[in-house]
Amino acid sequence: MIPRMTSFACVLFMVIDYLGKSSGHTSPTKPCCWPSKLTGTMTVTTPEMHLFSVTFRADFDQGRSLDMSGEDSGLPFRFHYRDYKNKRRFLMFRDGTCQEYAMENEYVQCMPDDAKLVNTLQVTENGNVRDLHSWSFTVPNGGYQTRLVYGDNCHPFIYRLEDPMIGYKFENVVPRVDDYSVFDVDLSGCVKAD
Repeated sequence: MIPRMTSFACVLFMVIDYLGKSSGHTSPTKPCCWPSKLTGTMTVTTPEMHLFSVTFRADFDQGRSLDMSGEDSGLPFRFHYRDYKNKRRFLMFRDGTCQEYAMENEYVQCMPDDAKLVNTLQVTENGNVRDLHSWSFTVPNGGYQTRLVYGDNCHPFIYRLEDPMIGYKFENVVPRVDDYSVFDVDLSGCVKAD
């Protein structure tokens, strides 16, 4: 029996694949980069059926991103901080402990030049028709990724890792960070866990 969220994700990608193949739209000529600054809601799914939403902020110009969970989320962590310049990530737990890890298959701003366009389809949001492009590519440590982005601005829609299988769905994404103070987190007590 396929777990519920995994089967939902499979159906979603099959529908997108079908619609994309039937759309007949002109494909973009090259992979794109997410905007240098992003804020939105990110819902995460894993094979173990964990499903949770966090507020996602990224400032790729400064090489950092932060996922913050709400106080009532039920999650054991308060935030997940990524330092792209040093390729480290930090997980701060609600009890005040912090663990530091090497970054592996983390989401990055730009797709590689050899990313493959899987398909293109059109979606209607609030009466506006927009192109949605599906790309796939491998990352340096061997992971495989699929990205669905809006064609007009490369904003993320869905981002999926194949190894390990983790899915990220983005909503209410805007190309800015309104509150930079959220990045001012104390990482001095973090213990290396790798």
